[in-house]
Amino acid sequence: MLLAANLSPPFRLEGVISSRAEAIELSLETDKGAAVQKVHTFSTREKIVIYVAADGKSKFVVLDGKDGTRYGDIWGLTFSIDGRLAYVAKDSREGEDVRLVVVDGQEERAYGYDWYGQGIRSGPVFSSSGGHIVYVANDGGKAEFVVVDGVRHLHPWTFLGGLNWGEGSPILFDSEEELHYLATNETGTYIVKARVPSAVSPSDKCAWTGIWDTNLGFMDLEQSGETASGLMVNAYWLGRIQADETSKKLAGIIARSPTYKPPDVDSFEINMSEDCQSFTGHSRKGLEGPWSIEWTGTRS
Repeated sequence: MLLAANLSPPFRLEGVISSRAEAIELSLETDKGAAVQKVHTFSTREKIVIYVAADGKSKFVVLDGKDGTRYGDIWGLTFSIDGRLAYVAKDSREGEDVRLVVVDGQEERAYGYDWYGQGIRSGPVFSSSGGHIVYVANDGGKAEFVVVDGVRHLHPWTFLGGLNWGEGSPILFDSEEELHYLATNETGTYIVKARVPSAVSPSDKCAWTGIWDTNLGFMDLEQSGETASGLMVNAYWLGRIQADETSKKLAGIIARSPTYKPPDVDSFEINMSEDCQSFTGHSRKGLEGPWSIEWTGTRS
């Protein structure tokens, strides 16, 4: 789970991240019969030449003469100081329009796009030494995530952006492990300061840590010992979760917006499946009384 804090307005951003990469636009001819759009050069210990080319209805990155995967569109090329490359691509998956980030030639998770403000909203952005990469993604309006080094973290704010990619607040690294950006919630607009989370050990696949896609909304949990905490987001409220774990059973409360206090507090009990990939259980309004809502979910 992304560690972050709200800072009260007024706010002010001073300066932007300046990449040490040198970018130029040139007009080139190619024997591939493809229209060359942009050429970028990046200098570290060696020189790298890269450009985006169009071939019919497809676009692809050419890196040092090698063609990358073809997509419907490509934008947002960015380099790290040590020569890593990332960009945003438009594609279609099972008839759905999606946006995804490609890092060092490897595709990350695809996010649905059927309206403005969805898909990849900002980034990708490398940290100063290239050790981390961050972007904001909205999955078809269902939930918004801050993605750090390929790991999603449920975003409890709405990223302060325009209708299209690149129109909103920049993501700025303050140090190798800390970053900030602008976001909003029901109480106002804030500078969100975040620290890059420690890598989660995959040794215990049955820990509750991670993203869960449930019938009540998306849930992002982090388990430490026999306790778990996290966030839940749906179209109606934001919830803060506190729970105790016993033998793959999680019992606790969800404090809901806007007050996060009674009567905006629900209780729940859920049980993880044998393969640790789903859960079933129930919840209720308040802390007492019969269970009134069936709750199911799967790892996402």
